[in-house]
Amino acid sequence: MANRATTPGPGLKIVALVILAASIAIPLSWMVDRMGANIPAVDLLPGHIQAVVVGCLLSLTIPFWPGDPWEKRTLLATWVLKLAVVLVAMLFYESAYPTLDAYSFYAGYSLSPDSIPLDPVYGFSPGDGTGNVTSLVQILKQVLGASYHSIKVLFAFAGLGACYVAYCAGVKFVGRKSLIWLLLLLATPSMLFWTGILGKDPIVVLGISTFLLGAAKYAKDGNSSAAWTILLGLFVASSMRLWLLPILMIPLTYLFAKTGPSRVRVPLAGFATLAMVGGAIALAVARGVTSPSDLLPALAQVSQQWAEGGSAQRIEVPFDSIAGLAAFLPLGAFTALFRPLPMEVPNAFGLLAGIENLALLAFGGYIVLRKGLTPLQSRAVVFLMICLASWALVYALISFQNLGTASRFKVQALPILLLLYWVALAKPERKDCAKV
Repeated sequence: MANRATTPGPGLKIVALVILAASIAIPLSWMVDRMGANIPAVDLLPGHIQAVVVGCLLSLTIPFWPGDPWEKRTLLATWVLKLAVVLVAMLFYESAYPTLDAYSFYAGYSLSPDSIPLDPVYGFSPGDGTGNVTSLVQILKQVLGASYHSIKVLFAFAGLGACYVAYCAGVKFVGRKSLIWLLLLLATPSMLFWTGILGKDPIVVLGISTFLLGAAKYAKDGNSSAAWTILLGLFVASSMRLWLLPILMIPLTYLFAKTGPSRVRVPLAGFATLAMVGGAIALAVARGVTSPSDLLPALAQVSQQWAEGGSAQRIEVPFDSIAGLAAFLPLGAFTALFRPLPMEVPNAFGLLAGIENLALLAFGGYIVLRKGLTPLQSRAVVFLMICLASWALVYALISFQNLGTASRFKVQALPILLLLYWVALAKPERKDCAKV
């Protein structure tokens, strides 16, 4: 009996695969070619059918993931839902936007009108997310053939893994498992959609989630394996967006200073601080900042370059003084985390994002009213708050200029925000890890 309970039975897997195939294959004949006109690929329908097969095969690996049977069943059900989103609902998104980054990654070069098609260069460059994803996609094309949708399914599967890794970090922080929080981390609309695109976001979320898992392990156990998990998460996240390295080093400094063996706290905190400062200086130099007087104009340039597109605001942020910038940052950070609100972006995606943001904001208010300042006694809560604040203050400059971009970038912070809510609401840890 014990062995039978460890993994979902074959009947459940067969039913799930049948539902998966039916939910995705039925709309194929009339939807794929018509709605894939913007995708720089041929033979879209055969490639879409191949993607269904790839998704079914990937689902067969889920019973071998670590976790309890009910967690695997939840993962399998969410994977069916995620494939329906990626291979059906996302067709409407791809039909509406003719210049998605995903198309450039797939083609191997920029699709802007003034670009010159070049043979893709395979390689890895630290922090060059665009080049790294392009190289990865071109390699996958050699393996899977020219099926855009199959490659997208692989990225979605990585996104599913990223959400589950974030859940595992929460289990480590809290000390117990929870079906409710597993569902929230897997199926919150932004997590479900944006970790399923062909692009940087699934990989960035995977890196941040791995970093959080390593941090949770280090906070609980303080062993060297946790440090390796932290380093892996930092490497994956910063390989896509280099500025995430100094952002994540800020909370890591706090973690090393407050937890782990006492003999290594000062050296590790010092190392994290040096890495944070060094990374920030390197980024500043790369942006042409060679003196303090160059900082504000460089920040203004970074901010304004995102003021393009249908959701752009192009609002002049007060960069004429440090005081003006400091006064703007709270509103900008709020925008990065909780905007657009309902009706701020007049399209279907904006409405859904607004409803989700309003729910997250209300949930946060409920936690404050219920718990007050009590959660601040937890080092895990403080660590997650520093993570969230570090990210939000940097992305304030970007998100404030383009609410459409804000809704996509927010998925990087969603694992942190949801874990913060979970840990803040959790009861004191018990020795058992029963579901709550």
